[in-house]
Amino acid sequence: MRQLLGYLMILCLFPLLFVVGDKIWEEAAKAQNHKEQIQEQIKLPEIKNSFLLKC
Repeated sequence: MRQLLGYLMILCLFPLLFVVGDKIWEEAAKAQNHKEQIQEQIKLPEIKNSFLLKC
């Protein structure tokens, strides 16, 4: 009986694991999208150092 209960718990936890994994992938995709948007919106100026050219 104890072994059967263990197998049932494992079977019930697989859908939960799938849902949690899916949500993690969604959040990772959102984070990547935000990162790309920030990189597009913030343009850093090019720094020209005349000291390096003289050496």
